[in-house]
Amino acid sequence: MPGTKWCGAGQLALSYNELGSDINEDRCCRAHDNCRMNIGGFKRKFGYFNYMPYTISHCKCDRRKKRDAMEILRVPGTKWCGKGYSATRYSQLGGYTRTDRCCRVHDLRCPFWIGGMEKKYGIYNWRVNTLMHCRCDERLVRVKIDYRQLCS
Repeated sequence: MPGTKWCGAGQLALSYNELGSDINEDRCCRAHDNCRMNIGGFKRKFGYFNYMPYTISHCKCDRRKKRDAMEILRVPGTKWCGKGYSATRYSQLGGYTRTDRCCRVHDLRCPFWIGGMEKKYGIYNWRVNTLMHCRCDERLVRVKIDYRQLCS
């Protein structure tokens, strides 16, 4: 995975302490990769064959990994855009601050929404991004138009 040295096939890190630019994701993958009870991709161990191209680990280690698996459904360089958000406080923004601010306001101010890949109100949202009520999206479009007019 871009920005990491421990995530994806193999590892790029030369030492345990070496992490990529996406430190939180890398720490999680490093902990997962260092789980003692694991089976490498296309390998046989403990009487099981891992037919996946990546390492599988004992259930306890995999549960820890699944908490952060949704990271791949977030927009890179942001903390608020995509499936869920990774910000730990309201003021925390990613590298694309304007985009992050827009997603944060959009997501937190709308009372009626359906998260990406979730079903709510009898509707399945097949997109990665959150689906909002029409009024919320209309407000977002108006804000963008007003912003463009201010900048012109």
